[in-house]
Amino acid sequence: MTNEQAKLEQKRQEWRRRAQTDLYWLAKEILGYDLVPHVHRPVCELFVHKDPTKPFAEQDDVKQRLLLDPRGHFKTTLDICDIVQWILCFPNTRILVMSGTRELAQRMNKEIKYHFQYNNLFRELFPEHCPRKKVGDFGTADGMTTLARTHLRLREPTVSISTIDSVKAGSHYDIIKCDDLVNETNVATKDQIEKTIQAFHYTTPILEPHGYRDVIGTRYDFSDLYGHILDSDPESWRVHMRPAWRKTKLTGAEVEYDILFPERFTLDKLKTIQKENPYLFNCQYLNNPIPGESHQFPEKLMRDHFMPFAGMPKPDKDKDLDFRTFVCWDLGFSTGIRADYTVGAVGAFDWEGRLFILDIVRGRYLPHELVNAIIATARKYKPVFIGIEEAGGSRLLLPALESKARELRIHLPLQWFRGSYKKNSKEARIGALEGLLRQNKLYFINGMTHQDALIEEFARFPKFVHDDIPDAIAMLVENYRSKVDIPYLDEEVEVITAPHYSWELGSELGGGLIG
Repeated sequence: MTNEQAKLEQKRQEWRRRAQTDLYWLAKEILGYDLVPHVHRPVCELFVHKDPTKPFAEQDDVKQRLLLDPRGHFKTTLDICDIVQWILCFPNTRILVMSGTRELAQRMNKEIKYHFQYNNLFRELFPEHCPRKKVGDFGTADGMTTLARTHLRLREPTVSISTIDSVKAGSHYDIIKCDDLVNETNVATKDQIEKTIQAFHYTTPILEPHGYRDVIGTRYDFSDLYGHILDSDPESWRVHMRPAWRKTKLTGAEVEYDILFPERFTLDKLKTIQKENPYLFNCQYLNNPIPGESHQFPEKLMRDHFMPFAGMPKPDKDKDLDFRTFVCWDLGFSTGIRADYTVGAVGAFDWEGRLFILDIVRGRYLPHELVNAIIATARKYKPVFIGIEEAGGSRLLLPALESKARELRIHLPLQWFRGSYKKNSKEARIGALEGLLRQNKLYFINGMTHQDALIEEFARFPKFVHDDIPDAIAMLVENYRSKVDIPYLDEEVEVITAPHYSWELGSELGGGLIG
């Protein structure tokens, strides 16, 4: 070997080593993707920093990663690059690529294979991984196995694909890549959201104890798989989440934007996308699935309507100005971690029809615990009525409630009311609370139990699995506001009446009874 050849081989070995340990360099210089450092290097830093001289299990103590970047910002591309790097470092690894649709998983597999088949620089650096004959026949649409594999008895290919509906229980993987598991189809209903989360949990038994799992996507709903991960177990995950823009400065009515990827998405381009579908833009580009610009319950609006107990108006019994207190219960009969909560909303209406939420009782109760909670709340607040929605077998609690009340020698002013089973009736009932807030007719007492949960459920409505607190408050308004005398102000009240129809006035009123 001549000196020149030796230098070239030394350079080649340096490049091989760097490709195995520097993901951004591998993706840009060897795999040929058009990346920019300020956008894509932070994503590369999220993935496991690989060292082929260390055992696979010791590559990183954090085994799970969540990547939520905006649509079109190359997160799947970098996921593909990370898969390639894992193969270069550990050719005996078994990787499952799991996606929401088979087509997307197959496209990812095709792009992975491309580098082993047709990327000349990659093939020159890593010939032991790449086919030399019948290059076009390398692998299949559903997977591939590197030629550098030495453990030939492994049943699983180097790369396999799956969808959320086809997880193979008998397989075993060292790495699982969940890329775009959540899509517009499987977040359409609560049941579909739960099905996707359950399918994700099915990957746990097929992942080796020493293995790594990455979840990549964009938001659709506060309760989707990504929200489930963020809310339930964030400590065991390394998380990276960014919006396509940040509003950095407000000068009068003007807003300045810090654009994440201006080389590809200009401000004008992003605003055009936002205008077409504000909700989808919030999900796919801001990773904040609020329902468009007309968000009903922004957090600031909620916080502006909290007040200390001492700030409530003072009753004047001489003038018959007093509060009337009611409790409404929205019952949930499951104790599962994702189940609805049982919520009791304690509200006091004043003489002007304003509603002050004094307390929130919230939990997942067994039946005897729920009976105790209803009675304890009644004894504490002495409501005029206790309203319970007649649904899900709630009336079966009545014997136990009556028995406990007799035992304690107290009166329970129970009222049962039927809920509406019309589609979107709950959403409409909760949405109507916005008007009361903006008219300053609905307030919340500072320091109440579950204050943070109350704000969260309102702020995320209707794209959140839990809306039990808003619904219980909406029940108070729907069922008991009419039971409060609300006098008119002293000023003269305009009386509006419909005119009597007369044939003589027919032309003025529109030309007849059937105009």
